[in-house]
Amino acid sequence: MSLEPGQSLLHYRIVDKLGEGGMGEVFRAEDTKLGREVAIKVLPAEMAEDSERLERFGREARSLAALDHPNIVPVHSVEESGGKHLLVMGLIEGSTLDELIPERGMPLEQLLDTAIPIADALVAAHAKGITHRDLKPSNVMVGGDGRVRVLDFGLAKLVEQTNDPELTQLHTQALTEQGVVMGTVPYMSPEQVEGKPVDPRTDIFSIGVLLYEMATGNRPFEGDSQPALMSSILKDTPPPITSRRDELPRHLDRVVQRCLEKDPDQRLQTARDLLNELTGLRDELRSGPVLETPEQVSRRPPTVRRLWVLGGLAVVAVAAILILVFGVGDRRREAGTGGAVSLQSLAVLPLENLSAEPEQEYFADGMTDTLITELAKIEALKVISRTSSMQYKDTVKSLPQIGGELGVEGIIEGTVLRSGDRIRVTAQLIDVDSDRHLWADSYERPMDDVFALYSEVARAIAREVQIAVTPDDEVRLAVERPVDPEAYDALLRGRQLIQRGMTEKGLEFVRQATEIDPEYAAAWAQLAGLYEGLAISDPVWLPEARAAAHRALELAPDLAEGHAVVGSIAFYHDWDWETARRELERAMELNPGLADAYQAYGDYLEVLGRWPESIAIGKRSVEVDPISANLRMNLGLTYNMAGESEEALAACESALELNSQSSWAWYCIADAYHHMGALEDALAAAEQGFQLDREVPVIQVILARQLAAIGRQDEAQEILGGLEAEVQSRNVSPFYLAWIHTHLGNRDEALIYLDQAVTSHAAYTPWINNSPDFDSLRDDPRFEDLLRRMNLAK
Repeated sequence: MSLEPGQSLLHYRIVDKLGEGGMGEVFRAEDTKLGREVAIKVLPAEMAEDSERLERFGREARSLAALDHPNIVPVHSVEESGGKHLLVMGLIEGSTLDELIPERGMPLEQLLDTAIPIADALVAAHAKGITHRDLKPSNVMVGGDGRVRVLDFGLAKLVEQTNDPELTQLHTQALTEQGVVMGTVPYMSPEQVEGKPVDPRTDIFSIGVLLYEMATGNRPFEGDSQPALMSSILKDTPPPITSRRDELPRHLDRVVQRCLEKDPDQRLQTARDLLNELTGLRDELRSGPVLETPEQVSRRPPTVRRLWVLGGLAVVAVAAILILVFGVGDRRREAGTGGAVSLQSLAVLPLENLSAEPEQEYFADGMTDTLITELAKIEALKVISRTSSMQYKDTVKSLPQIGGELGVEGIIEGTVLRSGDRIRVTAQLIDVDSDRHLWADSYERPMDDVFALYSEVARAIAREVQIAVTPDDEVRLAVERPVDPEAYDALLRGRQLIQRGMTEKGLEFVRQATEIDPEYAAAWAQLAGLYEGLAISDPVWLPEARAAAHRALELAPDLAEGHAVVGSIAFYHDWDWETARRELERAMELNPGLADAYQAYGDYLEVLGRWPESIAIGKRSVEVDPISANLRMNLGLTYNMAGESEEALAACESALELNSQSSWAWYCIADAYHHMGALEDALAAAEQGFQLDREVPVIQVILARQLAAIGRQDEAQEILGGLEAEVQSRNVSPFYLAWIHTHLGNRDEALIYLDQAVTSHAAYTPWINNSPDFDSLRDDPRFEDLLRRMNLAK
């Protein structure tokens, strides 16, 4: 029989009933001895009749009473009166968590301010050997003072020890208002659902469910019935919280996913790990530079003031990644990391923009580039290039899956926050095999000190993964002069536009960076690279490319990107093979991870017929940039020229797998089949490429070649006529026309066009030195003269 208001048990007078459930009824009561109100939980009669369980309950209760923590509802005593067994606890006036979660989830700061005390309470309980086992919103109270407190630690263990289904399936009333809420099942861990032994990691899963619900307003696992719900817990992977609320940070999404791993070994292993993750994220959001008043901003120098307007909150973000990675000032190491580990390969995932301004994405992406560039300067460390890393922006893939696809042992992820002329960067190192957090740190610096910051970050990561930084590495990591913040901002904007295919607009921003800071070597090197790329189809840009590259190396003689552009100009445009070799090798020496230098050097070796070296460089470029379809295609073409058609086909097909819409990948496949003698297959592949992109001249050329190869000369001639008619308007290279004429058997016309190609230094002409496509011309003295004019005579 339930207790009634006014009834007394010992010196406790019942005031009213607060709730009931499988672990008993809960009453508000007055402690007449001490003059205070308390909460009394009365154990169910079925439990009270079991002497063994009562003894166990007493032991559990004594352990609970030892949990003296501000975020745990205190247990005052265990009592017995008239055959009723009581647990006397502190009474909390307030609301349960389920009453406070809005339909779309909590604001991020409120979520963290609520979740961190819960995690802190778990840390204290687990340290005492107590697992909650029934963590759910109705067991979390937020008092009128705003303090978060957790109820009912350890009591679920008593319910688990009964076979009475009524005790395990009872609903629990909210403690502050009438009505019922769902009981334990939605928050159970998979091991609880399966009836397996549990340990503190079951609480990690349950708090993951709480975090998901607090973030989105929805539970991660759903079902129309209890069996369906239990099946969902065991089998389903909930959608990322960022798919429901895209403004939430990806870092929080990853924490929630780690909590909700089905296998306890794959979860965050301790409540301390979880607490550190949550407090670290809150610190990133809160502890940025203090925002200035409009009056303070107005007193800033003009350049810095303009950067403030452009940057907004972005500065705070960059500092966060660097702090996690480096450790200026307050270095913190996550509990249980076990010290440094030996890793030989890393990928840097796109840094997350913590600014409230989505347009600041360009800044976070640019900071990702900068960190990758610095790490790639360490010769013994394989660092995945930006092209492949950026494929994982906003991904929902797990870190072990990403690591497997990129072929790396460790992953760096982090956040960037920018505010005015300061940046905060946080970064953390994750071991791919164990998905274990190894180390994290943060930095905050002025914008003009950004390169020093990242150089320090690179050294810190090297120390953490036990890679020795050699004297040569130190030279490569030497800090550049301070950079003008506005110039750096313009460069990053330009790079993002270029990477999105908006070259003309991007060029304007890069040029602006050199005008703002005429001594900014990296901006001059970027500008030189842009001009050099444009010069491939229009030589008018070549003088601009030379001047910008010269200026870059004048300002920074050891700038790898500057040497790479000089080498590319010497190779692709001047046919100065010795200068090309020297400059490209120097670029790779200064930055062992510079993908552009690898590609140009591989082409250089290919033109000279140094096949084993060219293939090795091609493989290295794929290792550095494993998700680049273009690099795999280039490797396939190198295999073809080396006579290794089977390997060529495999490389070309892997390029197509990475980009099914790549007409160039189909060109590569057609080339492989052609050299294998499978002419019908080659034609089919060429037609596939043509269907994808009818306007690219080289795709038309390869189709014409395959048509001519199987005797359909009229159709090949039709393609040739169309290209010849558009030589001027489309900048069709005479090299392409010579290629088709060669396969049509038009020797004289082919040599005439090749003469034009050599005279104009047309793109790709040096490849005639070793390409089997031109073997039919090699016995002609005119062909030998062409090679001599290109400095390629045997």
